[in-house]
Amino acid sequence: MSDSSSESTTTQATPTRKHGRKMWQTRTRELLVPYLPPPLIRAIGTIDAQLKPTMGPEASVTLGTTLLAMWIALILVRFLTQRLAGQGRAIAGEDEDNVLSKAALQGEQFDVTVLLCGPPGGGKTRLFYHLCTGDKNMTTLTSLKANVGISAKNSDRGDKDTVRYLDWPGHAPLDDSALDGVWKAPSNQVRVILVLDATQPVAAAANTLYQIWELAVASKRPRTVLIACHKNDFPKAKNTKRVKIQLRTELERLVTTKKPEWWSTSREVELNSLHELDLHFCSTTCENKGLTPMEAYCRQGKLPDEAD
Repeated sequence: MSDSSSESTTTQATPTRKHGRKMWQTRTRELLVPYLPPPLIRAIGTIDAQLKPTMGPEASVTLGTTLLAMWIALILVRFLTQRLAGQGRAIAGEDEDNVLSKAALQGEQFDVTVLLCGPPGGGKTRLFYHLCTGDKNMTTLTSLKANVGISAKNSDRGDKDTVRYLDWPGHAPLDDSALDGVWKAPSNQVRVILVLDATQPVAAAANTLYQIWELAVASKRPRTVLIACHKNDFPKAKNTKRVKIQLRTELERLVTTKKPEWWSTSREVELNSLHELDLHFCSTTCENKGLTPMEAYCRQGKLPDEAD
């Protein structure tokens, strides 16, 4: 008696399992059908009669709609990401050939422009976001476009000015026409910061400094330049004294090679007496209070040897 009952249960269970498996297969096909070409849909329909009523539009229609929805979602995500990144923002879109969009330099009021320049990989963009938003820990990549941000005057921290920050990419020349307004501005309205990686050779930084020197001479406007020896918390970082010696050597090499009309090659290069340039040095790091000297210069115009 029990054997007959067991056989009956097994017989009933087998069709149930087969039916469930068939329904699962049909459901899977229903999900795939909108993305398949019509010939393949018809072929599937011949082996699964239940699929026929569920056949939808052709693959191109459904796939196009899906891609459009994904594109809109991507645009929204990028927009929200930029909004949450703070006041600093990229000022040249990906479809622009120029490094700096002139339109992005207009429309916002500020008292002083701080130009962050220097070789790639020195940490300029991270410093830019910290100065604009106060975030020292933002992960950044080497910038191919310039960035601009406005930091409003905050009397609680002793700010004297509303500051516009320009993060200039290391690969781009400083004589770009987009920076004409910066170099033509009065000296008291521009604060130049040359950021160099203190763990690396200074030859590239010397090239940047030479560009600043040329532009200062050409515009006939003396420039104060703060040279930030960044990443000084790293074991192999050079102190400011050693950086000065190496920069002087590199500048001597450059004037000997380029032979500028405004500098006699028989004259020795002394960093404290460069024509049209007033150089100051400080060591900086994003750790602890390692950016205090730079912040004082940017927000209050205080140079490191003048800061409290």
